[in-house]
Amino acid sequence: MKKDPSSSRVNCWSRLMQVGRKDALLIELTLVVIFDDFDICLLMLIVALIKLSVKK
Repeated sequence: MKKDPSSSRVNCWSRLMQVGRKDALLIELTLVVIFDDFDICLLMLIVALIKLSVKK
């Protein structure tokens, strides 16, 4: 069964926003592969990494 691309993007983004830790980003990379929606989620991961590094 193919996942709806828009819902996978929402899931990827909401999980990133909820956790916001570096180990969570590794989990997100795994989810990105599962979701098969690599470009959008990778972009979100990069944004999240930038936000994390700015906070420190």
